[in-house]
Amino acid sequence: PIRFDRADVALRYDPARQRITLGSLRVESPSLRLRARGSAELQDGAGGLAQPGQLPQAVVGQLTISEVMVDPEGLFAEPVVFDTGALAMRVTLSPFRAEIGELSLGQGKDQLRLSGDMAAVPGGWQGGIDVALPRIDADRLVKLWPVSVVPKTRSWLAANVGQAEFEDFNASLRIAPGQEPRFALDYDFAGAEVRFIRTLPPVKDGHGRATIFGNSYVIALEGGHVVAPDGGRIDATGSVMRVEDIAVIPAMAEVELTTVSTLTAALSLMDQEPFRFLTKAGRPVALGDGLAALTSSLRFPLKEKIGVGDVGYTVRGMVRDFRSGVLVPDRVLAVPEMTVRVTAEGLVLAGRGTLDDLPFEATFNQPFDPAAGGRATAKARIWLTDARMRGFGIALPQGWLSGETQAEVEMVIPKGAPLTLSLTSTLAGAALKVPPLGWSKAAKAKGSLSLEARLGASPEVTALRLEAP
Repeated sequence: PIRFDRADVALRYDPARQRITLGSLRVESPSLRLRARGSAELQDGAGGLAQPGQLPQAVVGQLTISEVMVDPEGLFAEPVVFDTGALAMRVTLSPFRAEIGELSLGQGKDQLRLSGDMAAVPGGWQGGIDVALPRIDADRLVKLWPVSVVPKTRSWLAANVGQAEFEDFNASLRIAPGQEPRFALDYDFAGAEVRFIRTLPPVKDGHGRATIFGNSYVIALEGGHVVAPDGGRIDATGSVMRVEDIAVIPAMAEVELTTVSTLTAALSLMDQEPFRFLTKAGRPVALGDGLAALTSSLRFPLKEKIGVGDVGYTVRGMVRDFRSGVLVPDRVLAVPEMTVRVTAEGLVLAGRGTLDDLPFEATFNQPFDPAAGGRATAKARIWLTDARMRGFGIALPQGWLSGETQAEVEMVIPKGAPLTLSLTSTLAGAALKVPPLGWSKAAKAKGSLSLEARLGASPEVTALRLEAP
């Protein structure tokens, strides 16, 4: 029942044309306020005019609406108000079927269009409703959404989508006796603030497309950025978030976060709660300069508090033009192209570059386990010459070494202590001379060199072993 305080209608009936003309229709009540005018045509069951003196089998009507306020108790979050509208519909009485050709309602820049049909069939109601909105903001959408219609989806949007303006918004609902209602929704969004994990900075000025089909939710960013605590903006264009079932509590989200930023900004984001990777490793987020293009695959529950154990993640990508004076103290590390991989175990960097003027091909591993105490390791292939060794404080007497040879190096890089290394080489390509012994090794001949050293302000060779013909 729709209770009203006052209602009046002015109408004319033309029996020859089987037409009712509504000069005005006005209803006043706490839950409904309506002002409209229009007409209705009475029809028989075959689509023709009803015969005078017989009950009509169908009614086709049109209304022009000048004001409508709908607020049945518990239906909407707050009263829904429109100041313009129009309705074209057909009602068939036996069996009962209501067909809405179009219901259009407007309020300011909001324009709602609804179409669909609903029929009484054995076992209940059957039919579908389609809603289209050219443009609407997120707050207004939640207010227009009936509280009892797909309530979990409505709550999801209210809780997880911040300020945004939706465009090309389309929703559809299909119902049938004995079946779960089927719901689908898709929209373009702009100016959105999207937060994937509550402890991480949100994506700002986001625009893209979102889809809900049944209980599955997908949002694809065609543009947007994150402002990292350190290092500036992070471009998040191309990121995708999927929630397989928003009805599950807590729902599980999968995020493919595609970012382009400075390396400092990327590491700064990784050092936020719940991760704190760099802090746990005792390393600064400013490990070096470079442009990072990364893809982060995250899986986590959508709940208020998320711990690091709740999040599954893998970060992979590339850093270009990397340069650091921090990873190897007192040395300039430069890598034109460096691959990056981050897992729960640690950070792995790999690439070809130079350490000061020493060429290398290396893999750097920074464990995140607090038990590692911030200690990192590296394995490298380097190209040695006499001048390059002297640059690191490891010098043989002048003239003893000439040419160039490859060497394999393993380094331990402790936090706040000198770097230690172990080096082995076949010495192929290097010529050796020890004049006091009258001994030499040709560049083509192979031998074996092993060396252990501690680098720092005062480099120290702690062990050296040489075998050669």
